[in-house]
Amino acid sequence: MVKIIVKNISKVFKKGKVIALDNVNITIENGERFGILGPSGAGKTTFMRIIAGLDVPSTGELYFDDKLVASNGKLLVPPEDRKIGIVFQTWALYPNLTAFENIAFPLTNMKMSKEEIRKRVEEVAKILDIHHVLNHLPRELSGGQQQRVALARALVKEVQSRLGESF
Repeated sequence: MVKIIVKNISKVFKKGKVIALDNVNITIENGERFGILGPSGAGKTTFMRIIAGLDVPSTGELYFDDKLVASNGKLLVPPEDRKIGIVFQTWALYPNLTAFENIAFPLTNMKMSKEEIRKRVEEVAKILDIHHVLNHLPRELSGGQQQRVALARALVKEVQSRLGESF
């Protein structure tokens, strides 16, 4: 895991007309569990996207341990180098890929061996009780199974931090 330090992060959209985050400061210690609660439109997803590197803060700085990863509108470390697993509320499953392929996707991108991919996917699928649907497409899965496939995709990869939305 990694220590996440958020310093004075703000995020504005529509040329400053919409303020999604306003001067957020927090330190999330290595191994600490952290949750964000708030109504729709409060900036929870924007905050996660900035930590994951899918968006940049308009102002402020984001550190992983002592390394500056984003600062004042600049992405200094791209998402693929942040070692973060993330699951969004909409699950973001690829409709043309089986559950196995969806779970294996990040490992395939890492050029991992097929045998290691198979082993990791089957291990996580068994823990989440979805091993019996690995050959199914997302449209053939229940909502709960889709959620567990998305969660498995975040768990199968060795990461420094995991982000989850609306569990």
